[in-house]
Amino acid sequence: MLDACDRPCLRAFAEALKQGIPPGEEALDRFQAALDEEKRLLQRESRVYWRRIIEQLKELRRQGKLLPEGRPVREL
Repeated sequence: MLDACDRPCLRAFAEALKQGIPPGEEALDRFQAALDEEKRLLQRESRVYWRRIIEQLKELRRQGKLLPEGRPVREL
C-alpha cells in the first residue's frame, strides 16, 4: 500500500519502522512538518471550495429561494 503512496516522508518513516529502526527526533520533526504542510494546503482548498458554496447559499437566501430555517422538509 505504501508503494503507491506519493508522500515521501510517510514512505521513509514507514520503511524505517519496518526495519525496526526507531525514528529519531529529526525524522519525527520532518514528518510532522510535512503533515502540517499537507494539512494547511487541504484546509486552504476546503476554504476556497466552501466559500463559493456559502456565497451561493447566501444569494439564494437573499432571493427567497431557500426554505425558512426550521421548516420541516416533509411539509412540502
